[in-house]
Amino acid sequence: MPYSVDIAKPALTLLLEEFNSENGSSYTFDDVSFVNFKPNGGPNGLSSIGIELKDQSVYTGQVTIYYNRMDLSYIFSLVGLFVKYVDYVVPTDRPVVNTRLLQEIARRYRFPFNQDEFNFVDTDGVLTIIATDTNVAFKGSVVIQPSIRDQLDMLGISIHTASQFIEDEIITVYPLI
Repeated sequence: MPYSVDIAKPALTLLLEEFNSENGSSYTFDDVSFVNFKPNGGPNGLSSIGIELKDQSVYTGQVTIYYNRMDLSYIFSLVGLFVKYVDYVVPTDRPVVNTRLLQEIARRYRFPFNQDEFNFVDTDGVLTIIATDTNVAFKGSVVIQPSIRDQLDMLGISIHTASQFIEDEIITVYPLI
């Protein structure tokens, strides 16, 4: 059965679902625990984490999983991370890190950013989200950008809906004979 990643789920849930999918098992958090996470503990810089059964009456020990964490810059490479309906710091015009910002990102992208697993860094007025070394599922960083409308509003440009077209242009294409 194919497994699709739902990035709105908690990181350990993603790992357990992937583990179950790859091994044809159906473990739950009541059955297993995750131990010894190392962001670069595997070969070639892979992340590693151990899974062990809580009830070790049948099986003992642990299995170590080596995997690549998902890169934030790759995840948002096509769409970027644009926000609107958030508070801004004046005069730098960068979004304020607060509950409203995190809720806006979750609403638009279903992405579970929080201040435990991600650092929010302001460098020269640019707000960047960076995955911490303790983040089990994600690595890398992504820049938060105000929506285009908010960027224009901050520059003092007003936006109006066009009431009519000024010009019409008709293009006729004739087949080659």
